[in-house]
Amino acid sequence: MVRVRLDGSRAVTHVGPRSAHIAGLPYACYAEPGQLGGARLVQVAPLEGDPADYVAIEAAGGRFAVTMTCAANALGLVPETDYARADPATSRLALQPLADAIGVDVETAARQVLAAGAGPVLAVVEKMIDDYRLPDESAVLIGGGGGAASVTPFVGASRSTTGGSRSTARSSARSASPSP
Repeated sequence: MVRVRLDGSRAVTHVGPRSAHIAGLPYACYAEPGQLGGARLVQVAPLEGDPADYVAIEAAGGRFAVTMTCAANALGLVPETDYARADPATSRLALQPLADAIGVDVETAARQVLAAGAGPVLAVVEKMIDDYRLPDESAVLIGGGGGAASVTPFVGASRSTTGGSRSTARSSARSASPSP
């Protein structure tokens, strides 16, 4: 689930470690558009003792989690054949309350979510490539599970836009999880 700071400088700060599943919430991007009517952003603590900086939306159809999968779908990054695929228009509708709360457009909010969630993965990938002195052209990222369609391509793209000579890195993702 997405975490934000709503006081002072409003921003997406982290993603996780809690998931929509742990919080017992459905993903906002898989809702029917009508269920998202009147959506407003709320901060929640997924489990007792967790900080209340995770966000969800409350809408006509109930409470829904805002996730990296929602962000990736809002940007149209999830292939049509992937299990994690959701309607991009519904996904953008799901991210609108977050975008409004942090004062940006939906695309920028979605990119902030993906950057916050992929950052720790990117750091590990970069360290392994450096530690093992791997040539960039041999770095192929493969992700598994429901989040693979959101994290893996974004990490690959981040490497190609920020890594200078690492622009030859490729990214491949297949989401093989039986549930989103």
